[in-house]
Amino acid sequence: MQAVMDGPPAAPPTPGPRFGLRDIGVLQRDPLGVLTKLKETYGDIVNVRLPLSTAYLVADPALIEQVLLRDHHVFRKDILTRELRFLLGDGLLTSEGDHWKRVRKLASPPLTKRAISAYADEMVLAARRSVSTFTPEVPRNVHEDLMQLTLEVVTRTLFGTDLPPGSEGVGSALQTAMDYFLNYTRSMKRLIPKWLPIPAHLRMRKAIKTIDATLMQVIAQRRATLSDDAIDLVSLLLRARDDDGAGLTDTQLRDEAITIFLAGHETTALALAYSIMLLAEHPEIQAQAHAEVDSVLQGRSATAADYGKLPLLDQILSESMRLYPPAWIVAREATEAYHLGAYHVRPGEQVWISQWILHRDPRWFSEPNLFKPARWTSSMREQLPRFAYFPFGGGPRICIGNHFALMEALLLLATLLQERSFTLAPDHKLVLECSVTMRPAHGVKVIPHARRAP
Repeated sequence: MQAVMDGPPAAPPTPGPRFGLRDIGVLQRDPLGVLTKLKETYGDIVNVRLPLSTAYLVADPALIEQVLLRDHHVFRKDILTRELRFLLGDGLLTSEGDHWKRVRKLASPPLTKRAISAYADEMVLAARRSVSTFTPEVPRNVHEDLMQLTLEVVTRTLFGTDLPPGSEGVGSALQTAMDYFLNYTRSMKRLIPKWLPIPAHLRMRKAIKTIDATLMQVIAQRRATLSDDAIDLVSLLLRARDDDGAGLTDTQLRDEAITIFLAGHETTALALAYSIMLLAEHPEIQAQAHAEVDSVLQGRSATAADYGKLPLLDQILSESMRLYPPAWIVAREATEAYHLGAYHVRPGEQVWISQWILHRDPRWFSEPNLFKPARWTSSMREQLPRFAYFPFGGGPRICIGNHFALMEALLLLATLLQERSFTLAPDHKLVLECSVTMRPAHGVKVIPHARRAP
């Protein structure tokens, strides 16, 4: 049976519930709980009939591979992702078709493993500056610290320098944008037309204006002073050319820069924050991590050459992103009639694929709710179904910055652990809130402790 349908097939009714407005409210407030319950109740494919649409929750790695990889051309991004164009324009996260293919090809070389090694020293220096402010024995919200740290890293690697004068409000503008989309996806406010001048829309427009002014200023400066030896991402994108010699316009550069700016700092900060939280909860594993860092680095700063020499830290990050995937769901919309296993999806219907559910499935992970970094052996990775673990998505639309994020997270974590150990603060309470990413609503509160030099 072909995956793309030639005509209306006979298909069994797909198991699943019909959601009313009250159910939609519960889904918006507790999506992780609702999706987990749906999977436990109905199985690997669930038909969720919504008031104005239909969605299929899929938890079978083979079917996910079908949607994200084999037949990806049958689908486009879901409506919520498309509406991010309000902020991101036609960047790689939101664009489709030939435009996406062209920009993806131009943007790929600056983000290869080899290219991003040049940024390692900047990453480590930023981490050293940040951890020096972690006053021993004083509780702090390390999630906020890591958001600032990864913002500094992405700023210096994207632009090659600090932000230009007059751009002090960019950090708060980015936070306004993230808060907007958190509230937007968790309520019926998303039905309000964007052109209506309500306070939330006005704040968002002001934030976008602030971000755009800074990005366009940097792009103009780079165009005026572009050199062949500049390695910041904006310069590399400015030099990128198609086979016919065409490059990116300023608007296209703006869209890619803001996508990297947002996606490139929050997801890494989240992976690090959850890793530190889990290490604080498991002091025996934290002690092993300290021993590895001390043995490999011998008191010196981490470098790009150390990537691959810290296998336990790599396992810790893999396990952290399994338990608390920063990107917790992938959604697609069918553009034509399509077979999904024994069922069929009609054009315009949604497919929901949740990393949160797959990553905690006992079929693929023994004791799935436990923090067990040692599970990530080479043989385990080889035997794992392709889409049982996919923190960066998968298929052609896999996150283009995945290599950047992995190297950054490992080097930053190594640098933080060199200088501090962590225990949970007495008032730490993890409450997850889901929007574009999965964030700790009240932060990650820890107590840093000074470490003696090895």
